[in-house]
Amino acid sequence: MARKSKRNINPNENTKSEPPVLAFNATMYLRISKEDKFNNSIMNQECIILSYIAQSSDIVPYETYIDNGFSSFGETRPAFHRMMNDIEKKEINCVIVKDVSRFGRDYIETGDYIEQIFPAMGVRFISILDNYDSLTGSVNDMGISWKNLVSYYYSITQLCILLYAVSSL
Repeated sequence: MARKSKRNINPNENTKSEPPVLAFNATMYLRISKEDKFNNSIMNQECIILSYIAQSSDIVPYETYIDNGFSSFGETRPAFHRMMNDIEKKEINCVIVKDVSRFGRDYIETGDYIEQIFPAMGVRFISILDNYDSLTGSVNDMGISWKNLVSYYYSITQLCILLYAVSSL
């Protein structure tokens, strides 16, 4: 093995290199159901997420996906599917939502994305009001799991109330 000359080494130069700062191409996913379609929730969700991004040095906003007037139960959400296509194309590696109920209310499906699909795809998931960031949180984090479950039962309760009201007519 050849020896390296010490003549070309600058003693004032720091030979340790800093680790690269990882940047996440983040999407804002905003959703509001049919019942709330005409309030300003979409704008509120966007403001909360933009404020979060402004305080984060490792997040670069990529695109906003909005499903306005779409339930997360049994409906095709066009913006959600476009977002997933962009994730598959590796254009996005971070999804940010105001809270987990905006991402979805189906306990099983939402849990699968947070605990299985996104980690397998290398996607960071952030739910701001739930104080959850998959980069620092555990996939078994009970806080996000409970919130997801409560969100699911809230939707089921609303559906039962609606069905009862319709059947009473």
